[in-house]
Amino acid sequence: MLHLRTIWAGLAVTAALDLYEIRYTIPALKRLAGGQRIFDMRWGGYDLADAARYLDALGEKGRAFYATWHLPADMALASVEGPALILAGLRLTSAGGAIPETVRPPLRVALVVLPLLTAALDLTENACVALMLAGWPNLSAAVVAVASAATVIKWPAAMLSLAALGGATALFFLLRRRVA
Repeated sequence: MLHLRTIWAGLAVTAALDLYEIRYTIPALKRLAGGQRIFDMRWGGYDLADAARYLDALGEKGRAFYATWHLPADMALASVEGPALILAGLRLTSAGGAIPETVRPPLRVALVVLPLLTAALDLTENACVALMLAGWPNLSAAVVAVASAATVIKWPAAMLSLAALGGATALFFLLRRRVA
């Protein structure tokens, strides 16, 4: 049985890391880069020239800040958020719960695969950004392309992951109310 304390702890750490990034590192990096968005927030992707302009605009201080303060938090976030969402989804769809047996298997697949895909893409993106920061000013077009593709694919996967979890939660409470 998946203990609720474990799930809530994972979700709390996820929320704390999100808050840290949203309130501190992302605005700081935006200021340091003269208003440009960080790689994570470039939903349409970026190319080698975009990446070079951004890293140049950050300057030495901004690149150091990205590598030291933002990247470790974002790596931790990807490493905690995926498992936390998976555990929450598995708990909602566990045997003996309100969700019928016929619905449970495909829903469980989505609740595992989507957060896992999102985390893998985010970790890939972060590893590529770490390589870009470490190799500056010599950027690899291949590394930038992989980072950009991971960013572009990550966001729809994350939205589908949250939608699946939200749908499972709504279904759980709706069906639980019917049973009670």
